[in-house]
Amino acid sequence: MKAFTLIFSMIMSVTAFGQTFNQSGQPVAKIVSNDDRMSVIGESIIEVPASNVKFTITLNTSDTASMDASYNKHRESEDKLVKLFRKFNIPDKNITYSLPSLSLYPGSKTYTPKYIETPPQYNVQQQISFIIDNVKQTTEIEELLIEDGFNNFRSEFLLKNLEQYKSESIEKAVANAKEKANLLAKLSDRKIKRTIKVIAYEENGRGGSLSYVPQVSYSASMESLTEIGQTVKITKRVSVDFELEQ
Repeated sequence: MKAFTLIFSMIMSVTAFGQTFNQSGQPVAKIVSNDDRMSVIGESIIEVPASNVKFTITLNTSDTASMDASYNKHRESEDKLVKLFRKFNIPDKNITYSLPSLSLYPGSKTYTPKYIETPPQYNVQQQISFIIDNVKQTTEIEELLIEDGFNNFRSEFLLKNLEQYKSESIEKAVANAKEKANLLAKLSDRKIKRTIKVIAYEENGRGGSLSYVPQVSYSASMESLTEIGQTVKITKRVSVDFELEQ
């Protein structure tokens, strides 16, 4: 069930030259006297329970004998991942991957202070991502990945229907702006006539996700952190222009 928290940035203190500022000094409203308009910033935060977890794994294998030897190690790692996918019934549509990248680092010879010869190194790299629908499986999957030798992976919380929640957050931000506008108009002995324009700003960084740090050690007697429900915050900021009655 969705849990919503709407945080209103209420108008605080000082008004000077028709412009109102919040506690941090950021302008939240401005009355333009020549055309009887008011511009107001509205903000909202929606907290939604996390519904999925996305794993991103970087496979790195290397060998000094040959590229074939390195690629065979890579295939072994791939096989372990495929078995994990089948064990947890992860559908193909939840799995994405890049093509393997092969590279060769040539060997080197050093003569000072003593002779050291470094053999060439053959490397194979690939990135694989998959999404699980049961958040409580996160710890078990992390354990299996570590046991199978995967030491370069990360995971993050995701949401289903993210765009729907973004739309709801915009609606609440606009409502927040209207509440501020009505308050400012009342303080100025004016009334809001109509809404002229709404501009929604994009979030900074990736919206709808929360970094999750993998657990390195775990015992069967310990309780998993994933038993504690996590929420993802969706924040929106809008600028709304209102026309005032004469």
